[in-house]
Amino acid sequence: MQKRNATILYFHGNSQNITSHFLALGWLLIDGYEIIAFDYPGYGASSGSPTDELVYTTSLFVLNEVHHQLKMQNHSMIVFAQSLGSAIALYAIPDMTDKSNLKGVIVEGSFASYSDIALEKADGFCLPPFTYLAKALIRDTYSPANRIASISPIPLLVIHGERDSIIPLSFGRAVYQLAAEPKKFMLIKNGRHLNWIYPGQAQYRNALKNELDQMLGNAAVK
Repeated sequence: MQKRNATILYFHGNSQNITSHFLALGWLLIDGYEIIAFDYPGYGASSGSPTDELVYTTSLFVLNEVHHQLKMQNHSMIVFAQSLGSAIALYAIPDMTDKSNLKGVIVEGSFASYSDIALEKADGFCLPPFTYLAKALIRDTYSPANRIASISPIPLLVIHGERDSIIPLSFGRAVYQLAAEPKKFMLIKNGRHLNWIYPGQAQYRNALKNELDQMLGNAAVK
C-alpha cells in the first residue's frame, strides 16, 4: 500500500455520528489516505447544543486546526462532506485563515439553502400557504448559497445521486451552478442518498480516487 501525502477531513451528515458514518470513507484507508472525522456539538460524544452558530464555530476551528497541523507536516488536506455536512463545510471554508494546503473540496448530497430544503420537505406534509410558512421559520443565516463561489480557486467536486429522494438532484445541481471554476459534477446513475460509496460500487469509487489524484497532483504519494 502506498502512503498518500494527504489527509481527508470528513464532515458527516445529519443522522447518527462519526461512528455510523465511517464506512463512507473508511475504504480509502486501504488506498493510503489518512482520515480525520469529528462530531458536531450535540452529536455522538460531543458536548454542547447543535445550534447553527456553535456548529459553525466548531467546524471552522477544526478546519483551521487540522490545516495548521497538516501544513507543518507538509501534508495536503482534502475536505469531504456529505448531506448536512456539505452545507456546514461550504459555509465555513471561506472563513479559514489559511487555505494554502487545502487541495480540494468534495460535497455529496449537498444543498445551498436550509429554507429551500425545509420547503421541499414541507411540501410532502403541508398544504399551501403552510409550506411557505415553514420556509419562513427556517433561518438561512448559515446557508452557504452566497459563499459557494468563494471556495474558488480550490477545486470543487459536487457528487449527487440521480434518484436521491432525501435531497433531490436539483439541489446538488444548484450548488454546482453557484460554484466558480474549477468545478466538476459527478452524477451517480440511479444513485440514492449517499448509497453509492459503500461496497459494490467500484466504478464510482475508482472515479472518486481519480478525482482525488487530480486534486493532489504531485503531492499524492510520498
